[in-house]
Amino acid sequence: MRAYNFILTFLFLLIILVFSGLHLYLPDQETDMTENRALNQFPAFDLKHLDNFPAQMDGYLNDQFPYRTQLITLLNIAHIKLFQQAINDKIIVGKEGWFYLNNPELETHLPDSLYTETQLSLILSNLEDRKNYVEKNGGKFYFIIVPSKYSVYPEFLHPRFTNYSGITKRIQLVDFLKKKKVNYCVDLTDTLLFYKKSGIKMFFKTDNHWTPYGAFVGTNAILQRIKYDIPDINLLDLKDYNIEKRISKNGNLTAMIGLQSYFPESYSHFSFIPKNYYEHGRLRGYPQTTKFPEFKDFEIVFNGQGKYRLLLVRESFAYTQEIFIAPQFKESVFIFDGWLHGFHPEIVKSEKADIVVLQIQEPFLDNLLKE
Repeated sequence: MRAYNFILTFLFLLIILVFSGLHLYLPDQETDMTENRALNQFPAFDLKHLDNFPAQMDGYLNDQFPYRTQLITLLNIAHIKLFQQAINDKIIVGKEGWFYLNNPELETHLPDSLYTETQLSLILSNLEDRKNYVEKNGGKFYFIIVPSKYSVYPEFLHPRFTNYSGITKRIQLVDFLKKKKVNYCVDLTDTLLFYKKSGIKMFFKTDNHWTPYGAFVGTNAILQRIKYDIPDINLLDLKDYNIEKRISKNGNLTAMIGLQSYFPESYSHFSFIPKNYYEHGRLRGYPQTTKFPEFKDFEIVFNGQGKYRLLLVRESFAYTQEIFIAPQFKESVFIFDGWLHGFHPEIVKSEKADIVVLQIQEPFLDNLLKE
């Protein structure tokens, strides 16, 4: 027993000495890709201000622990393999290499908190106000719902995350708007589910955004609805794009746990041909209305080859739609207000666009409850 205790003590001290030596030998790391943040650096030692020094030193030692990133990566892989979950609670690990964003997307997927009739009526009133203002300024208004990954690929979720009721806020809202005979709402869920049946991947496995193919069919569904009112709007055709298979190692979900290189996936990359040429246009310089200071993508303008002018209040999903939307319009103004999905009447009035689109991803439908 004494020999065992001696060996155990010796090994413990050896580990401490080795990692202490590595602390002196290895350079400090500046950032941590697994948490997407700057790491704590060695704190300044000031005899007059020692109150915060112990906590700062503790943070430094935790962040600069030798091979910290590699150990976290190994721990994440072990957690995924053994427990089907990641250490980072922002990520939901599904089956067969599928990853999902936790809240707000999971919360929206589950039926725990549905809309009341009063809330549904408030959303309708909000949409009607926008529609009436757009029409007053000479345009046509369309409300687009982009489903979450949960709604399109629920089969890869583990049972504890499955919505067995089949009811979500999105389904509630779409059904309510249909009963009220609202004809300017386009829910892209059925379109993505239809093309998914052909084996085409609509969402990335390692990202919570749709693939370029998903963006293509989603955008075409929007154009089809607009074409019903404006017949000379052009639809998209696969023959008008160069499509090649590529490998992505940039999934935002696996990047959150530092495993993007461990989960590569193939996807179809679209590039335009001269027929679909477009270019950046003149920025308006509208005052930003976001919760982020100096949000560089608040306003993007494109000049294309179409006949009509478009104003699109969007979110991150529209990045992939640029190549499909911009060539179809004479001018298109994309407004990204940081997931607020505001009304922006001053922009609507200034632009006097022929078509105004409010595009909201499913988890942000609650933004329409704001007066």
